[in-house]
Amino acid sequence: FSFKNGQPFSQALDTSLGGGPLEAQQADSGSAASANEQLAIMEWKEHPQEPLLPGMAEFTENVEPSPPGPTLSPEELKAEWPKAWVDRWGEEELLKSQREADPWADEIREAMRHTWRAYKAKAWGRDDIKPDSGGAKDWCRLAVTMLDGLSTLWLMGLKEEFEDAYKWIESQHMPTPGKHGRHSVFEINIRALGGLLSAYSLSEKPAFLDTARRLGDVLLTGFNTASGIPKSTVDVGTGESAWHSWVSHAVLAEVATVQMEFRYLSHVTGEQKYAQAADKAFKAVLDSAGSHGLIPIYLSRDDVIPRPVGSKISLG
Repeated sequence: FSFKNGQPFSQALDTSLGGGPLEAQQADSGSAASANEQLAIMEWKEHPQEPLLPGMAEFTENVEPSPPGPTLSPEELKAEWPKAWVDRWGEEELLKSQREADPWADEIREAMRHTWRAYKAKAWGRDDIKPDSGGAKDWCRLAVTMLDGLSTLWLMGLKEEFEDAYKWIESQHMPTPGKHGRHSVFEINIRALGGLLSAYSLSEKPAFLDTARRLGDVLLTGFNTASGIPKSTVDVGTGESAWHSWVSHAVLAEVATVQMEFRYLSHVTGEQKYAQAADKAFKAVLDSAGSHGLIPIYLSRDDVIPRPVGSKISLG
């Protein structure tokens, strides 16, 4: 929170307002404001008073903000600063920058508590909450919003909210049997499997790993292809997998984005089948590239060694 593009936070704010130092902007505009003035930080009590939706006042009124989050002592901060920072700005400016950033961290933490309260009240255990209506919806029935937010709760120190989510997950034995519909392996991997594994890596709570293992086993059904690259969609209830209907090729970003989660799942379970499947898919991508370096966004999906399809290359 204390740095942006290598600058102390206050300097980063100054230069982001118009492309130059705040003092220069004030001089150019003839402003009489002091160069030492800082942008005001809105107090939590000043949050918008009229909720967007009827019945949502419960999430904004009579809610006590949590106490300020933990901060490092000056001695702990000094031990963390690279020498280059100290040489450039000095310890006094760096400490000032951190203390200016601390209230912003608290504001962000309160915003997370606010949105989590609404999710718990309106869509607990559902994949999505609709921000316009406050309704809930599912697409793969894995409580995706919950799983996606677990590591954020932990890192923000919102342990009560984290524990509530854990108890719910522990009671559900996901993924549940029956048809869920086929949905993106890419999204399920990064949001559901990744969410479970990151939560487990932080907390070591067993239900996260147990659920991740069951989900990983379902996702593995899509890797039974000629080259080992995974099919694009899977039903997490039945294990049925299929390619996308909107494109007749495999998508590079989907094929090459499962490796971190699957390798970590093997690391913590001791079962190498997950890493082996993901690594086989990645090897297929490397074999497809050959000596060409960059490859396009699509690969053939039925060949033992996938062929690059088209010429479109995308970054980011």
